[in-house]
Amino acid sequence: MPRGMGVNPACREPRPRLAPVRQHETQTVGPHGTQGLVGEQGAQGPVGPHGVPGQPGQLGAQGPAGLRGERGEPGLPGAQGPAGPQGERGEPGLAGAQGPVGPQGERGEPGLLGAQGPVGPQGEQGEPGLPGAQGPVGPQGEQGEPGLAGAQGPAGPQGEQGSPGIPGVQGPTGPPGEQGPPGSIPGIEIIPTVNRYFYFPDTDLNLSDSVTIPAGEFVNDEGGSVSEFAGIGLTSYYNLYINGIVQPGNSYDVSADILFFPSQSGVLFAGTPIIVEIIQLTVNIING
Repeated sequence: MPRGMGVNPACREPRPRLAPVRQHETQTVGPHGTQGLVGEQGAQGPVGPHGVPGQPGQLGAQGPAGLRGERGEPGLPGAQGPAGPQGERGEPGLAGAQGPVGPQGERGEPGLLGAQGPVGPQGEQGEPGLPGAQGPVGPQGEQGEPGLAGAQGPAGPQGEQGSPGIPGVQGPTGPPGEQGPPGSIPGIEIIPTVNRYFYFPDTDLNLSDSVTIPAGEFVNDEGGSVSEFAGIGLTSYYNLYINGIVQPGNSYDVSADILFFPSQSGVLFAGTPIIVEIIQLTVNIING
């Protein structure tokens, strides 16, 4: 029965408290002996017959506590008990260092072509590229139909008069003729003579350089060839027509042998009609 309890739980009857130890009773406590070796456990005997329970005896007086014995050697570990329930999952540990990158795998099969996306906004126009090299000149096209003649422009200023030629050798004086009847006051008649010369160039004439066309390249009004421009002299003047338009006198010069263009801007295209017109004036004295 546990110590310090005043009631026997089996009988549930009040028990008298322990009698106090008399002062004159002395007990001699001997020294604590050494603990002996634990003996081997004997074999369990047969179970005896169950006796009739006796009446509980009275609790004797508690003697003084003896000295505590030395701690014995620890016993052998017992058999491992059954595994307890699994504890809660702990916090995840820190991630370990990343391992080295493995070798690249083989290239997979290309996927199917996706749908074409919407057209993006047009970008800004880039800087123009450098001009390419000029290609070769193509063949000359067929000559077109001549255009309508333009209105005749105003006559240019008359050129300066040339130097007079050397007078010829005077012939011998003839015999005097018979005296005629008295005449009337003589009259003067001016007779103009017009000569025109035509030329159609086979190629373009670039007037940025001076150009000379010989008179032998021209034909007259009858379509015949000529060797010179007739009628050039003190009693004549001339005009130049290009594509039917009279030209200013400072843009050309005409002599008996050539038509000369000084350096100027412009191009005379192949097939353009070039006409030199020379008007010679002859004076005829008419007797009255």
